Amino acid sequence: MTMITKSLSKHVTPAQRSPARRWNTGVRSCGAKATAIGHIIALLALGGCTPPTEVIDLRNVPQATQDAMLQVRILPLGMPAPPGVGSIGPVTGYGCAQTPEDARSDAVRQLQVKAMGLHATAVVDVLIGPGGATSCVAGFGMIASGVAVGPRGIPSSY
Repeated sequence: MTMITKSLSKHVTPAQRSPARRWNTGVRSCGAKATAIGHIIALLALGGCTPPTEVIDLRNVPQATQDAMLQVRILPLGMPAPPGVGSIGPVTGYGCAQTPEDARSDAVRQLQVKAMGLHATAVVDVLIGPGGATSCVAGFGMIASGVAVGPRGIPSSY
């Protein structure tokens, strides 16, 4: 009785392999490369959509905070600062909305809440302009910047 055994390992030379296996560019690796490239493109696209400054969520702000925000005066460039105030520091607000007017209003509200957080009574030398095409996916983006001012004698820890 003769027994024939086959080897479980098959020796294949590189020349006998298919071109996809020869250069290690099989369907699986192409799919992985395409997925990786897709993820990189998505990250780059989303990275360009971030606002140019921190945006504070004002949707659930208590009424007392909203009332206090309205007390922070916004003074455009060229208007004199209120008497007896000193500079606290620069502030920037960003707004995004369906219309330019709403985006401007949102940017001003951001200025007010940030200035209030610095214990400022006003924001002077305020400039408001477009926030850039990539910053606002929902419509129009506006950025407002100015200098927060408050009563002289505020401790430097603020």
